[in-house]
Amino acid sequence: MESLINHKYLRLYCEFLGILFIVFTLLFIIARFIIYLWLKYKARQFKWRGGPHTWAVITGCTEGIGLAYAEQLAAKGYNLLLISRNDEKLQKVKSDIEVKNKSARKVRTLAIDFFDTSDETYDKIDHMLDTLDEIHVLVNNVGTNYPNEKPEYMTKIPGLTHVIMSLINVNIVSCTRLTALVLPRMERRGRGVIINLSSFSALYPFELMFSHSLRCDWSECIKYAELIRLSSRHLPAFTTYCEAVFRYVKGSETDDPSEVETAVQLLAVVPSVRVRYFGKSVSLEKSAVMRAQKFSNTNECSVLPDMVRSVI
Repeated sequence: MESLINHKYLRLYCEFLGILFIVFTLLFIIARFIIYLWLKYKARQFKWRGGPHTWAVITGCTEGIGLAYAEQLAAKGYNLLLISRNDEKLQKVKSDIEVKNKSARKVRTLAIDFFDTSDETYDKIDHMLDTLDEIHVLVNNVGTNYPNEKPEYMTKIPGLTHVIMSLINVNIVSCTRLTALVLPRMERRGRGVIINLSSFSALYPFELMFSHSLRCDWSECIKYAELIRLSSRHLPAFTTYCEAVFRYVKGSETDDPSEVETAVQLLAVVPSVRVRYFGKSVSLEKSAVMRAQKFSNTNECSVLPDMVRSVI
């Protein structure tokens, strides 16, 4: 009799948990649906507001991503305030935008060395911002890297103290202080967007491999990829694939058959070195195996950044 009572209570308890799970699931689905509808129909969507009185402020704009932002925002009809260190390059960018882009309005320049964090430097920027009608876009793109743009271990960098201060002042302080100058102006008008540019390569513990791949320095890429492959147990299929890709690209560009042959041998062992955590492979391991198998079937190597676009 007692066992029947216990069985009855156990059954009721399980039924209660089941009903509770169904209720929470339904509430979750309803909540997500309501959020979807609100975002789709009610939430205020961001709109570019290029016009005769709206300005975009862009730092580090004489080349690369910053220059692309300047050209695109000019095409959207914004007035531009271009801030960078080299005045000669600034004037060239200004003239190029004015000539090539018919939608460009006013283009102003301000030569600032962001290594200098004195109040005088940022007061100069503040005074310039005061002359603008409405700042609707701020692009914090200015940044610096290793000396001569060659990645290196911290203890081997010459003039380390100066490099450290340069990285902090240019990459961190400038972004923070410019945001502090522009954000109150945006708040007063109730609109605006701030875009901060950075690099995802610092978020992954793969030494200097990806930093060198961005510079297409394949010898250095191979050096660090091989070091990681031999010394680390983390993501072996992925690191093996990366070394293979670097060797394949170098061999193809320099007509070195030995590098290509080594790359083919590494690609062949990628599936066998894949590791699983709790019975499952992480996405980068799966991706490496899939691309290595694709190479064995088609003899086509998926080169960077296709392989590691989520990393760099």
